[in-house]
Amino acid sequence: MKLKKVSLLTIAGLSTSIAISAPNISASDPYFNDNANSVKQKDIIVKPIDLELNVPAWVAMNYRTGDIVSQNNMDVRRAPASLTKIMSSYIVASEIKAGNLTWDTMIPISHNAAATGGSKMYVKAGAKVSVRDLVKGMDVVSGNDATVALAEYIAGSPKAFTELMNQTAKAIGMDNTQFANPDGLPGGEQYTTAHDMALLARSYIYNFPEAYEIYGEKGLVWNATEQKSVSIADRKQCLPKFDRTDGGVISSYTASNLDDATKNKCSKLFPTGDKFVLQNNRNRLLFTFDGVDGMKTGHTGDAGYCLVSSAVQDSERYIGVVLGAPSSTTRELESTKLLRYALTKFENVLLYKANTPITINADNILNAKSGQKITVASDQNIYKTVPKNYVPYLKQGVAFDSSIKAPINKGQVVGNIVITVGDTKEKIASIPVTAQNDIAKKGWW
Repeated sequence: MKLKKVSLLTIAGLSTSIAISAPNISASDPYFNDNANSVKQKDIIVKPIDLELNVPAWVAMNYRTGDIVSQNNMDVRRAPASLTKIMSSYIVASEIKAGNLTWDTMIPISHNAAATGGSKMYVKAGAKVSVRDLVKGMDVVSGNDATVALAEYIAGSPKAFTELMNQTAKAIGMDNTQFANPDGLPGGEQYTTAHDMALLARSYIYNFPEAYEIYGEKGLVWNATEQKSVSIADRKQCLPKFDRTDGGVISSYTASNLDDATKNKCSKLFPTGDKFVLQNNRNRLLFTFDGVDGMKTGHTGDAGYCLVSSAVQDSERYIGVVLGAPSSTTRELESTKLLRYALTKFENVLLYKANTPITINADNILNAKSGQKITVASDQNIYKTVPKNYVPYLKQGVAFDSSIKAPINKGQVVGNIVITVGDTKEKIASIPVTAQNDIAKKGWW
């Protein structure tokens, strides 16, 4: 792996160079900034060029670092619409991870859930549907009926579930979000921001990778008679011409040249006389943008057309959020621009690896005995998202706290490693460092 060199900067007596690289890093890697052992995500990188989108609010966030690479009105509150369901899905995934549910748990469908208006997966009152199918209905086709059914089962009522949603939002750090219901339908005081939705998406992808995969499914084939789903692959094999979205009845197989074994399989998956509904995923980027694998659309009159999307290219993932687009077409076009901008204009670099010692002359420390050297280190990484070709302009130094003076004890916090941009002294990262050795106080003679 070829390393890049960062140029020099002298701050409070330190002049040093560091080697940085952009390795392939998984979510479980210690370089993943989980806000527990790394630079905080509020360090925002300056955009290399202006990005203009035809939406009132947007944000693009690097998944690994949490750094923002583009934004406009990202903290302005707006109606969430069906983006609300990302939080509902988050709670379901949390319950599964905690062992309170399984993907195969059968959920009873109430009359209230089945009668919920708006977009549907078409569950029937009195039926029992698996958690997996209901999550597909919620995530893939934005089924309000599926969402309410899950909320009722987990918390007893949509109201109690909404309280859990708001508690979870606070825990994630969604400071400008309030939910009024599990599905995002108009009613009550509800709002979110592009920034908060990016935080939610990032936490979801990191904590629940198995559940997140459902967002990448391109459609839902629903047996409305037997209340269970059939895979898209099986539908294409058995019924390649079936595209009914209104409960079409299966009367014959449209696939040709099926062998006996396949015909037998198809007859079991698609019984003659059963009603089936085929709905495509409402996230059109799954069909138009290579690397997109999620996440969720939303639309109401107040919210406009919204989309939380995520894409991976060259092992790098970005999360894009657009809110308030004037049309579904604009939502898709502007989300495409946003993701493409992030994926092509930025890179991740390791500016400081945790516990790397830096040794410098201690003569500039107040009251220090001359001729000593001090070694400092931090237990945190500085792993940042920066514009491509930006690295040569970054400078590193150590800034000692103004109150620091000898004697200094090993383990004492003495200052910060600081990363700045060129000679502008624009700080993009700073982490505390501790002394790795004692520094003696100078004598009186």
